[in-house]
Amino acid sequence: MEAGLKYLVRSTNELDLPIGLVADIIGQNPIAVARKVVNNKVSFENMSGDLVRLFASVDGFQGRITYLDKQKLKSPDYLDPIRIKVIKTTAEREERVARISDIRKMVKAAIKVMNSYDATRRGVSKACAMVATKAMVNDGYLTFVQFTCPVLAPEFLGSERPEEFISLRPEKSNMYTNLPRLRTFYRAMSDAGVKAKLKVIFADDDEQRYMGMGVKLPKFNKTRLEQRVGKYTVMLRQMIRRDMNISEVDFDVIVSSRLREQLPQVRLGYKDLELDEYSLRAERDITMSLLETRYAKQLAYSEEDAFDAATKISKAKFKTYAEQIAQIQTLYPNAILIQNEFPAWLREKMFRCGGSKIPTFYPYNERFRS
Repeated sequence: MEAGLKYLVRSTNELDLPIGLVADIIGQNPIAVARKVVNNKVSFENMSGDLVRLFASVDGFQGRITYLDKQKLKSPDYLDPIRIKVIKTTAEREERVARISDIRKMVKAAIKVMNSYDATRRGVSKACAMVATKAMVNDGYLTFVQFTCPVLAPEFLGSERPEEFISLRPEKSNMYTNLPRLRTFYRAMSDAGVKAKLKVIFADDDEQRYMGMGVKLPKFNKTRLEQRVGKYTVMLRQMIRRDMNISEVDFDVIVSSRLREQLPQVRLGYKDLELDEYSLRAERDITMSLLETRYAKQLAYSEEDAFDAATKISKAKFKTYAEQIAQIQTLYPNAILIQNEFPAWLREKMFRCGGSKIPTFYPYNERFRS
C-alpha cells in the first residue's frame, strides 16, 4: 500500500451479500463485521489491494478501487459505503464463501508457481496478481500469451521464389528454445491445481510490416506465401503439442496476419505512440546490424541509406509490436504476456508504447535491466 494512502471500495450499487461472505473476503470475524453494519450499510477501508480486487470481482458488484488521501477520508463526502443486505439462506452463503475461497487458493497457488519461475528474481508484479484474480473469477483459468517469429532464410529474397525466405524449420525458432522451461512451468501449474491456457502468436508478417518500411522487399506471390505460412503454422503447432505434451484444448497458435484481418478496428498510428529517443536509438543499432548481416547479400546500401532505412524500420517495429498487443488485449483482456524477446527492457518499451498495461512474466534466463 502506498504511503499516506488508503484503499476505499466505492460503489453506487446495492450489494446483496451475507455478512459471513464479507467476513471471509476481508479476513475478519463475522461478529466484528456485523458490529459495523448500520442500517444495512457498512464501509471498509484499509484492506489490502488483493482483497479489494477480490471483493470488487464478486458477481453483481460493479465497484471500483481508488486511492484517497487520509485527510480527504475525514470528509463524509468521500465515504461512499458498500450496501449490504443480510442473507439468511445458508446454502447460498456457503456456496459463495466456497467460491471465493477457491479463487483465493488458485490465485495464491498460481503466483507461487510464477514466482518460482521468475527469471528476474524480483517476484511477480502486482499487475500479474490482479489479472490472475480477474481471470480466475471471469474465466476459471489463466491465459498466457507468447510471441514467436518464423525462422528466416534471407538468401531466398533474391531468388525466383522469395516466399521461401520463411524456412520450414520451427525447431530453429526461439519457441523451440523456450519449450523445455515452458513445459515444466505448465506442469508445475497443473500440479498446483491451476488451469492455464497458452496462446502462441506466430508473427508471420513482421518482416513485411516493418522491414518493408525501410528496404525494398521483393514482390511476393500471395498464394505461395499463404501456403508457406500455413505449412509453418501446422509444423509449429505439432512441435508445441509434442514437446509440451499439451492438449489442443489448452493451447492455440494464432497467426498474426489473420488476427490483423479479424480486428481491422484495432489500429495504431505513430501519433498514438509514446516513443523516446534512447529506445529508438537502441533498436536502430540492432536493425543496422541486421542490415549489414542478414540482408547484406540481397540488398545493397550506402552507409547513409542504411541509417535512414534503420530509422524507419525501428519506428515501424515499435508500431507493429504496440498494435499486436492491442489486438491481443482485445481478444484476451485477462491475458498475461510471457516475455521471451531480448533485450527485455527494449521489448517492454515496444509493447508499452501504445498505452498497453498488459502484465508481463519473465520465465526465461536472459539479460534484464532494472
